[in-house]
Amino acid sequence: MDRILIISGHDFRSPRKANIHFIAQELAKIASVRFLSMGFSNISLIKGDPRLELAGQAKVAKHENGVECFLWKTFVHPCNIRLRSLRWLERAHFRYYRSRLPKLASSWMRDAGTVIVESGLGVAFIELIRQISPNARIIYNASDDLAVLGCAPFLLSELDRVAGCLDWARLPSRALARGFAQELPLYFIPHGIDFRVWDQEDTSPYEAAFTLCRWDQCFLMKASSYRRLICFPKCNSILSAREEPAVRFRARTFMFTGR
Repeated sequence: MDRILIISGHDFRSPRKANIHFIAQELAKIASVRFLSMGFSNISLIKGDPRLELAGQAKVAKHENGVECFLWKTFVHPCNIRLRSLRWLERAHFRYYRSRLPKLASSWMRDAGTVIVESGLGVAFIELIRQISPNARIIYNASDDLAVLGCAPFLLSELDRVAGCLDWARLPSRALARGFAQELPLYFIPHGIDFRVWDQEDTSPYEAAFTLCRWDQCFLMKASSYRRLICFPKCNSILSAREEPAVRFRARTFMFTGR
């Protein structure tokens, strides 16, 4: 059975779900899945991190619905300082944080046959993963653009620098493709929908009265002006021998449920 490691700023056990939770849930049906959650510290207490209720379970590996989870908590984790004069300190903090990787996380990287790194702090570990596990398949799950997420410039430049360590990247939107090097195989795999929920008899979250939706005409005009920038045939091009295994992998594992 393939061992899959997911590295994310989310935690699989959190009540608040993102697409990576459903990916992990579906992968656990066909493989051994481990979920490494990082970027959690005292700063998270101030920012109101959705993982706060799991703080008492940090630094301990626990199983949850077939997925082995580990929440890596530090005193302070690196983030975007937003001061150009302190960029040197920001870069140093990211490198220090990377050097303090827990032994358990390092062993998970070594054991994994496939590592899925979600956009965010995990980018700082892509090169290290390749060094620890040279034969592992490393997939970048671009849930969002790093700049849009407000990530530190260090992570943006780091993603460009270590792109050669990746086997391929999964994009939920074709618009994200413009941020990647031409050499990296990209696959447009939109969020899945579990249509079984349509058959469930649940109470509507909306009021019975008519709900008024008003379109912002300025937004529509602005969006239409960018249409030519997001409609381009970059993804799913002719497959090389290196890319064919990735296609088989995504066909088997990325039919996940999402909301």
